[in-house]
Amino acid sequence: MLKSFISKFVFLFFCTIVILFSLANPDYVSLGIWPLERRVDMPLYFMVIIVFTIGFLLGNIFRLLKK
Repeated sequence: MLKSFISKFVFLFFCTIVILFSLANPDYVSLGIWPLERRVDMPLYFMVIIVFTIGFLLGNIFRLLKK
């Protein structure tokens, strides 16, 4: 019970940090892959949310595979 509460609290804490960081950084970043000339401009908060979501999904997939 306590472990579940702590894990939910940590998850909500990190979500809050990501949201606050996203709101504080509306600037655009330019992303590109080295051998290609194409670049994509997107807001920094969008990139942070994408990376956080991918990490969350990969973490859950590895946790499920470990069972």
